[in-house]
Amino acid sequence: MNRWYEIVYNVTKIKHRFAGCTDNFRKVVCVNNQLAGEIFVGVVVTIIALIITPIFQGRARWPAVGIVVTITAVYVAYLVYTTQRNPLPLVPIIASLGICLLIAISLRGYVSGFGRSPFIKWRVKLTPEWWVDWKNQRPRQPLSGLISGGDRIGDSCLICCSHQKASVYGPYLEKLPQGKYRAIFRIMLGQKSKGQDDQRLLVLDITTSRDGVWGTRGLAQRELTPADFANTDHFQNFLLDFDIPSGGALDIEFRAHGAEPGPVLVLEYIQLRRRLF
Repeated sequence: MNRWYEIVYNVTKIKHRFAGCTDNFRKVVCVNNQLAGEIFVGVVVTIIALIITPIFQGRARWPAVGIVVTITAVYVAYLVYTTQRNPLPLVPIIASLGICLLIAISLRGYVSGFGRSPFIKWRVKLTPEWWVDWKNQRPRQPLSGLISGGDRIGDSCLICCSHQKASVYGPYLEKLPQGKYRAIFRIMLGQKSKGQDDQRLLVLDITTSRDGVWGTRGLAQRELTPADFANTDHFQNFLLDFDIPSGGALDIEFRAHGAEPGPVLVLEYIQLRRRLF
């Protein structure tokens, strides 16, 4: 009897120890789940910041953004599934994500000017004759588009080809206030032949006016060669950053000059955005 009593006592003791270990394990799992929730919030905020930056810079790759969002959604589902007895604090997580989303939308709206002029896509709609008429207007009315003598191709404009070159002028923005800005020139290069990578194709510049004369002081300039185009027959964004310093608003002119006849160059639009940094 004593032997059986010892066996029952030892089994009961082991059972209580196992139950204690189970409780401790559950406590550890609960703490780890709370820690995982906090880490998750930090990771999501970081991911949002990494996604927002290229979006503001006009070079976001939406498939990559979709992959990141999908992975995040799967991770959330996994955490919720594995913590059914001790669920994550979903309300703080959702609130944090909501705040991040609100901040992102607000910053996005600020950068894009909420889709209002002059933060729009300016396309070639006017001929050089319009420039003469507009220059003599008092007061001047805002121009409805860019000016060029190049041939129209739908909503785009042919800047250069093998037998001719043209230039694009505009938009002309009067009294652009102090701030940091970015101009986006969306351009396509046709097929190129070998040995042209160092050929100067196009000059993009942003200038101000002085004493009523446009183009007197440059704010930003960039020369394009075939080597600047990652692919042919595809539109590509070229960025020019410039600042309007304190001390007053400036009159701004955007220009794209065809350097010399050569490969086909087509301008789709010019767009203005604000910069955060």
